[in-house]
Amino acid sequence: MDVTVDEQGRVYIADGDQNVIHIYEPSGNYIRKIGKEGKGPGEFTMVTLLRHDDTQLYALDMCQRRINVFDLASLEFSHAISLSQEGDGREELSSAVPNAYYLHDNGNLMVSYEESMAADQE
Repeated sequence: MDVTVDEQGRVYIADGDQNVIHIYEPSGNYIRKIGKEGKGPGEFTMVTLLRHDDTQLYALDMCQRRINVFDLASLEFSHAISLSQEGDGREELSSAVPNAYYLHDNGNLMVSYEESMAADQE
């Protein structure tokens, strides 16, 4: 689904079939996978876009409307950022799903939403 390379040259590949992120050394040797299919912390139902800064890897799960964040030093799950619009008073976004995000140098996220297909079928 997506690929990114950190400052150390490690390659991160979002695998949408297995809902994991595969990590490779710059030489191509496999390091490990992070995440797994599920709905718990650090798990995915639809892993898509990857981004990173100096210390963290960010992975969008469109279906769960969140970004799972992993520590680049330990490659362990750190925390999740909810992108759900439920209950925040923005009715126009209640059925929207995040489809893209951008990580700014200051650590802020800019998120793009689109109308979900499920909402179109109602």
